[in-house]
Amino acid sequence: MVGDQTLLSNMPKAIPGPGGPGTSQSIELPALKSLTVTGDLDPQVSLDITGEAADEPAAKNLADVVRGFVALATLQANQKPELKQLASAISVTTEASRVHVAARVPYEVIDSLQPKRAATAPPPSAQ
Repeated sequence: MVGDQTLLSNMPKAIPGPGGPGTSQSIELPALKSLTVTGDLDPQVSLDITGEAADEPAAKNLADVVRGFVALATLQANQKPELKQLASAISVTTEASRVHVAARVPYEVIDSLQPKRAATAPPPSAQ
């Protein structure tokens, strides 16, 4: 997939804060100069995302936002243990004005995140 600057200009500038939708709190996201996403699907889902921010402080801010989402998933692991595996599959690093996010997610973890389907009752027998 390839995009140009219009793709980056259409990215969200803020996300709802911890208070949730409808509150006045939001987290401002720094603008990205470039975004590169690569991935593999075998033997697991592997994503490498590199975003270049305007400067080093903006990159650190963006990395902190991503780390915050990973931390939220970790906190939710008490109710959903599969989120612990998901959170540990994601790493975030910065290098100057670049933010690098690496995710290595086994298919078993993805399957565990799917909603459980209710057991279907067998159709009534025709008599």
